[in-house]
Amino acid sequence: MATRKRRSDSERLEELERKKTAIEERQKAIKARVAKKERARDTRRKILVGSLVLHRMENDPENGPRFRTWLQKELPGFLRETDRKLFPDILEEADGDGNGGGENAGTAGEKSAVPADSFQTEEN
Repeated sequence: MATRKRRSDSERLEELERKKTAIEERQKAIKARVAKKERARDTRRKILVGSLVLHRMENDPENGPRFRTWLQKELPGFLRETDRKLFPDILEEADGDGNGGGENAGTAGEKSAVPADSFQTEEN
């Protein structure tokens, strides 16, 4: 019968360190996957809410003008300068009527002039 050579404490310690490193690497990969899924979910939610707002603004005769007015007030203070070109149809109209596209319009942290409950529809 063959006898097993007993490993030294330092060898066992090295093996445990290797296993620990492997487990930490797997844990890091799983955390990265979870974070990626959470970011994707958050992005999808934002896209869907934005789609709803734009749809209502364009197709809801009762509430659409309120959404447009609210966006004209809030977008200039919310967007980075580079993102403003994505909304010419809303912001240029605001610039032209003097109600919201100017330098100081809609600064971050201001309350909207349009109350949130003004967006209530029969579906709500």
